[in-house]
Amino acid sequence: MAAAPAAGPGLRERLIGLLLILGAACSLVAGWIVWSLFRTRETLRQQLQRQRQLAVELEGERLRARESEARYRSVIENIQDVFYRSDSEGNLIMASPSFVGLLGFDSFDDCLGKPVADTFYADPSQRTALLAEIQEKGSIQNYEVVLKKTDGTPVIVETNSHIYFDETGRAAGIEGTFRDISLRKQAQEALRKSEKLYASLVDTIPDIIIRTNLAGDMLFVNDRALKISGYEQAEVEGRSIYGFVAPEDRDRLRRNISQLLESGIGPQEYRIIYKDGSLVPFEVNGDVLRSGDGEPYGFAFVCRDISERKRADEALRQSEERYRTILEEIEDGYQEVDLKGNFTFLNESFAKILGYRGSEVIGTNFRQYAADEANAKKIWRLYNRMYRTGVPLKKQEWDVVTKQGVRRTLEFFASVIRDAQGRPVGFRGIGRDITDRKHAEEQYRMVADGSQAGIYIVQDGKICYANPHIFVYSGYPAEELIGARILDFVHPDDRAGVKEKALTMLRGEIESPYEYRIIDREKNVKWLLERVTSISYRGRQAVLGSNMDITEHRRAEEMSRLSEEKFTSIFMTAPECIAITRMSDGLILDVNLGFEEMTGWQRGEAIGRTSLDINFWGESAERDRMTVDLRGGRDILNREFQFRRKDGVLRTGIYSSRPIRIAGELCLIFVLQDITDRRKLEEDHRKLEQQLIQAQKMEAVGTLAGGIAHDFNNILSGIMGYTELHLKDVQDRPKVHQGMEQVLKAAHRAKDLVKQILTFSRKTEQEKTAVAVGPIVREVVKFLRASLPTMVEIKETIAAPADTILANPSQIHQVLMNLCANAGHAMRETGGVLEIGLKEVAAGGDEILPFPSLTSVRCLELTVRDTGHGIAPENLARIFDPYFTTKEKGEGTGLGLAVVHGIVKDHGGEITVESGKGLGTVFRIYLPLIDRQGDDGTAADEAVMKGKGERILFIDDERMVIELSREILEGLGYRIVTETDPVKAVEVFKAASNAFDLVITDKTMPHMTGFDVIRQIRAVRADIPVVLCSGFQAKDDLEKLNTLGVGELIAKPIRMKALAKTIRDVLDANKPEQRGM
Repeated sequence: MAAAPAAGPGLRERLIGLLLILGAACSLVAGWIVWSLFRTRETLRQQLQRQRQLAVELEGERLRARESEARYRSVIENIQDVFYRSDSEGNLIMASPSFVGLLGFDSFDDCLGKPVADTFYADPSQRTALLAEIQEKGSIQNYEVVLKKTDGTPVIVETNSHIYFDETGRAAGIEGTFRDISLRKQAQEALRKSEKLYASLVDTIPDIIIRTNLAGDMLFVNDRALKISGYEQAEVEGRSIYGFVAPEDRDRLRRNISQLLESGIGPQEYRIIYKDGSLVPFEVNGDVLRSGDGEPYGFAFVCRDISERKRADEALRQSEERYRTILEEIEDGYQEVDLKGNFTFLNESFAKILGYRGSEVIGTNFRQYAADEANAKKIWRLYNRMYRTGVPLKKQEWDVVTKQGVRRTLEFFASVIRDAQGRPVGFRGIGRDITDRKHAEEQYRMVADGSQAGIYIVQDGKICYANPHIFVYSGYPAEELIGARILDFVHPDDRAGVKEKALTMLRGEIESPYEYRIIDREKNVKWLLERVTSISYRGRQAVLGSNMDITEHRRAEEMSRLSEEKFTSIFMTAPECIAITRMSDGLILDVNLGFEEMTGWQRGEAIGRTSLDINFWGESAERDRMTVDLRGGRDILNREFQFRRKDGVLRTGIYSSRPIRIAGELCLIFVLQDITDRRKLEEDHRKLEQQLIQAQKMEAVGTLAGGIAHDFNNILSGIMGYTELHLKDVQDRPKVHQGMEQVLKAAHRAKDLVKQILTFSRKTEQEKTAVAVGPIVREVVKFLRASLPTMVEIKETIAAPADTILANPSQIHQVLMNLCANAGHAMRETGGVLEIGLKEVAAGGDEILPFPSLTSVRCLELTVRDTGHGIAPENLARIFDPYFTTKEKGEGTGLGLAVVHGIVKDHGGEITVESGKGLGTVFRIYLPLIDRQGDDGTAADEAVMKGKGERILFIDDERMVIELSREILEGLGYRIVTETDPVKAVEVFKAASNAFDLVITDKTMPHMTGFDVIRQIRAVRADIPVVLCSGFQAKDDLEKLNTLGVGELIAKPIRMKALAKTIRDVLDANKPEQRGM
């Protein structure tokens, strides 16, 4: 077998070439791969750089979106109106916090996602109508719907709503705002009811109501006016009121309307013309109608028909005049005695009966006029019986002896006089001299036996004889009388008495004539005066009687008695002072008991004298004025004047007077009422009203001060705290440092101002310290230069080597500002110079001589001088009175100088004022100086006390206070946990009560007060130290803190050093070793 041939050089070369080609190709591929990888890495690097740039831009957009969202959310959460948004399905997807409070939900979770119509609308159909309105118009404004609270209570709201669109431009739902208008609706309903009630009252009251413009043209009359006057509406509307008033009254109406416009006027009387031409008297009350700015635009009149009152007054006057005339002209004697029987009053007829003058009888006892002792005892027994029983005496006889020694017989009637409490104080009586009548009656009876008197004989109770006169007055013929029982003709009520009289006579006892009633044939009652005697008639005992018809006489006597008693009772018991004087010479003819009580003059002292004799008139010209009016035919009604009592005391009264004729002589009746006490009560009432108004103002100021103090002090806390905190950071920048110090000083001033407002509202004293007045003056001047107009030049002169006083700096600042503000006001139009001076006044100097309390001390004189218009002399004495001001309404309260005066006096000083019209004004204030202790320079600012890592829970609803306090306290070395929600803060404490060393809480916070916070955390851990912060301290705060065992209270605005020291003190005091001591 043959061997294989060996490989030749051709095959190897080809293999080598192929390998070379394959290597070159691999190199090319590798190079391309390397080059591609290089390009890919560069591309990736550039893309990464772009991604990073995009990330930065996206982060910026996200931050801006977050800030925008925060601002949007802040607006939504803080607006008072309710914001809402619902989706296209009608479900609530967004709402402001006020939405939850408005409808009474507990949280947003209870609201969100709920269908708006069914959940929140009282009537879902209103939601349908609202959507239809929006679909038609695109939006709605001030659209009213009724929502409902969770308890079903309806809430009336006003909504502005519109369609909102998503980012693609498609309608996504409805959004808008709600505003609760329930209170407005209630107020509108109340106003509607009030107007309806007013209209009803105007149309139903019995008075006429008229409203006119300033010219007197009638713009409105009520239905009552048209009804009673007979006019139609068209006949009066637009016509002048003067055309409906009697021509004689029109000028007086014009004058009174002018006076009403200027100062007011009381009720006036005018005669109004009815449509039928009749004149009707009216009492008219008017008032000025004014606009909101006080400008008058018309008048309102209320008119009352006083026709009936006029007629009643005239009837009363005529009746009183008749009664007075009767009292003076009747022949019967009228007299009054006290309980001892002494005469206190009598008329001239009674004195004439006794033969004396009236003045001779007054004060004497009735006994000395009795004819004998038996008569005196008889009258005394009768008086005693009246005193015990109160029953008046009816027709008693009293025999008296006259001054001439003549015996007379009086027919006497009497009754008890009682005081205002009903107690007997005396007796009054009417006596008639019947001596002549008795004689005449006896003679008449003798004559009547012949024919004139009624004479009859009764035997066995039957009439057996009667003369013709009896037939006349009885009306019975003889055949009906003779044989009839006599008692059958006697009035049933008098039969027993007549029978008893007859039996008495038959027993042989002498009986005086008596009166009784009979019934005549026509059934008329008649009075008879009867006398009977026993006789023998036809051999048997019988009764002879003679009588007289005294019916008319009795009727006249009764009328006279009633008239006299009525007049006497009215005249003598009237509480008013009543006097009757003679017109010709003014002589007082009579006065009543009211005159004695009101003037102090007894009746006997006044009668017979004139009013000038007793010095009655406060001003004699008033008497002359009264006389002129009365003689001119003008009655006087309720005219006010001054009168003088007997003891010289001047009193205020109103009197009425008119002339009357008594017994043909012209006299005048004078009636007086003492209104001194009424005027005093009116003045006291006015002062009490002013005091009440002032008390209400002060209460309002106190309420307002307490309300704003907390919030304002929170604001000041941030200002003062951050200023103090960063003041040290700008020490290398003098201007900034100085500006921040001024900010801090202004904040201190604001804090003092809040304290001063609270002090003023509580009427408590402010703390006084040693104060240099010079710096205060400079500070005020600096402020005035910036606030007063340039035409007021300010000059400052401080020449006091010592200017330290014991004072409250804020109050001294207030004094200067009030005085300078008044000075600036006085020069606001013309300009001028305002000078403020300060100098020391030596003890005993001439400047303070008027003030003895300052003569032994060194004083500081503070002067405020201006060149303004000055103060009128008549106003100087009143400038320090509260509420007195000469400024226009709205420019001043009248409290400024009163406060200045009070502060100066409270500081042991004095104030004077010199001024004149057009001469400017100078106020000088003198304040006692004190020696100020020198500063040894060793005292340094109190070091801020550092913390030791203690953990503090700080609770305050103000975010700024929280952040500021955290920064301060963490800088001092404390660990701080802060909460703005007190409820959440309590939960945080409960979760780790032992992790805290101290709790600091604000007093006034929503949902829970600081006192409630203290109670809840103390319930968890009783020994936890607590500090309370407050911007306003109420009266009972300290008592509440003591009850809770809290001893520290920090007043806002919070000072950094005060806060650090208080915290350090509380923590150190509550160390275990300190508590165990």
